[in-house]
Amino acid sequence: MPARVSPPAILKEIDLMPSTLETIDHALFKWLDEKLDIFATTNKGWKKVPVIWAGTERSHQIKDNKDLRDSSGVLKLPMIVVSRESVAKDSNFKGIAWAHIPNENDPRGGALTVARRIGQMKTSEFKSAHSFDKNRDYNFPSSKDLTVYETITMPVPTYITLMYRISIKAQYQQQVNEILTPFIARTGQIDNFFIGHDGHKFEGFIQGSFGQANNVTGMGQDERIYETSIDAKILGYILGSDSNEERPKIAIREGAVTVIQLTEPASLSEPSMAIEDPSEPDNPYLNPDADSGEAAAEGAATSTGVDSEGGGETDNSLFWNSTEETGEEGPAIHEATINYAID
Repeated sequence: MPARVSPPAILKEIDLMPSTLETIDHALFKWLDEKLDIFATTNKGWKKVPVIWAGTERSHQIKDNKDLRDSSGVLKLPMIVVSRESVAKDSNFKGIAWAHIPNENDPRGGALTVARRIGQMKTSEFKSAHSFDKNRDYNFPSSKDLTVYETITMPVPTYITLMYRISIKAQYQQQVNEILTPFIARTGQIDNFFIGHDGHKFEGFIQGSFGQANNVTGMGQDERIYETSIDAKILGYILGSDSNEERPKIAIREGAVTVIQLTEPASLSEPSMAIEDPSEPDNPYLNPDADSGEAAAEGAATSTGVDSEGGGETDNSLFWNSTEETGEEGPAIHEATINYAID
């Protein structure tokens, strides 16, 4: 029984989106809000704990989600607040590109090759032109490689380290325990997790210690609040200069198919010559300039006569250089030159 052949892999195009600081912020926020998806017990039952970005304007926050505050404008607890604390560019953290690779010195830029594909339209045009030039048929098969490749490049990623502060705010110790437990259990023994957004993936680590800032020990009249802080370290990267980047995010370049060097003619009667790849010979049936072999025989004849009207003598000199048939198939090519000299 013949072996089963697995279907070929399906090629697909992946959109390369820019990676900025906002991309990493959005990735961490989405991981907390959608991946962890933490719930806690409230006085209204088992409810999802809202995640708030600390950098949001208060006016926008109030208008965007009115359920976060009560009628007097006080935030409803429990909740998770996220803020970015610091950004560092460490020379020891370089990701996959340890060497400095500068961008190409042209308006398109690009340094790292990320993909290579065949330019279908350009390849078809070169193939058809070559077939018609050699065989007067656009679809005549040819073994000559005239494939046009498109190379896609991108700038070298700049790797950075970002520190985030995740604050858990609640009114009861039970709520803090329910919210804090997923951060400890789901990151495993190495406190590792992955976040992603717009096709980019980043690695994060939960720091070992969890700080607590509670006011329960004070017996004053202030509202009792339990607050626990979690520090997260994200290893991220950025591509380009965001909105200040003048060059495109990716650059596409087409490769050369063949190189033709033209020579200047020495005189007006001498045709210009082109140096091409002689891998495929010319067709002797279609190219009248093709060599069909050395001349087999050359003859010359001279005739002298008298004018039919009895006048002066006329000297007619006829020079005829002929090339006879060769051993190859196909018609012979004849070239004749006739010069008349009349006194």
